[in-house]
Amino acid sequence: MKCLILVTAALVLQNLTPSALKSTKQQQHKTAVTQQPTSNEDRSTQDSPVFIKQLPPVQTQEETEQDAQDRINKSANDRDLVWFTGILALVGFLQLLVFGYQAYWLKETVKAAFGQSADMKLSIEQAARSAAAMEKVAGHLEISSATAVESTKMFSERGEMQMRAYVCVQFGTAGAQNKADGAKFGAQAVMLNLGATPAHKVGFRARTEILPIPLPEDFTFPLPKENVGASVLGPHSPGVNITRFVESFVPDADVSAIKNANGKALYIWGIIDYEDVFSKSRTTNFCIMVNWTPQAIFGTFVPKHNEAT
Repeated sequence: MKCLILVTAALVLQNLTPSALKSTKQQQHKTAVTQQPTSNEDRSTQDSPVFIKQLPPVQTQEETEQDAQDRINKSANDRDLVWFTGILALVGFLQLLVFGYQAYWLKETVKAAFGQSADMKLSIEQAARSAAAMEKVAGHLEISSATAVESTKMFSERGEMQMRAYVCVQFGTAGAQNKADGAKFGAQAVMLNLGATPAHKVGFRARTEILPIPLPEDFTFPLPKENVGASVLGPHSPGVNITRFVESFVPDADVSAIKNANGKALYIWGIIDYEDVFSKSRTTNFCIMVNWTPQAIFGTFVPKHNEAT
C-alpha cells in the first residue's frame, strides 16, 4: 500500500513541467517592469497636471503563446492535484477497509484461539481422566496377571504333587540274636513308591543298632558315607527291601529285654535319595523301633528322623 502511494506522488511531480516554472518567473518579471517609476519628463506640476492613461503591456507572440501554455499547464496541474487527492482518498478508504478486514479476522483468530484453548484444556482433562482410568486398568491387569501366574504355579505344583513319585518306607521284619546259629540282631525295612510315576536313581544309606528307649535327645542318627543302589522304583511296585544287622553280639541275658523293648530296643534308620519325573531331587528319612511279641513282630516309627520331601 505504501509503495502505491509513493508511485502516485512521483507521477504527479513529473507532470509539473519546467515550462510551468518558467511561466511563473516571467510573470514576476513583468510585474517588476510595470512598477518602475517614470522619467523626469513625465512628471507633472501643480499648474499643469499630466494625466497618464494606464495601458496594458504589449506582449509579443512568444509571450502570448507562453501564457497560453502556462494556463494549460496550470489547468493540468490542478487536474493532477485533484486526481492525486482522489487517489489518496481512495487509498485511505482502501486502507480503512483492509484494516477493518484485518481487525475482523484478528478478532476471529483470537476467538478461535480462545476456543482452541478451551478445547485443548478439555482434551487435556479427558486425557488425564483416560490416563487415570488406564492406570487403574493396568493395576487390575497386573493383579490379574499376578493371580494368573499364581494360579498357574499352583496348578503346576498340584500337578506335580499328583504325578510325582512318593518313596516311603514300611516295616518288613526282624530277626533276634542266636549265637548257636551265628545270627545277630537284624531288621528289615521296605521301600515303596506310592506315587503315579517312577522314581529314578533310587539309593539309600541305612544302619541298625541297639539303643536306649527313648533315644537320647542329642542322637545324630549316624550313617555310612556310601550310597547303596541307583535303581528305578516303579509306582506301586512290590518294593525294595533294606536289611541291616548290628555289628556285634550282645550278652544273652539282654536278648529278652531287647526283644520286649524293655529299656533297650532294636532300631533301623536311614535316608533314601531319588529323582522324580520332573528331575527334582527328593529324600525320605526313616527310623523304626522293633518289638517282639508272642504273636508277631512289630515296627514302630519314632518321633524323630521320619520326614520326606
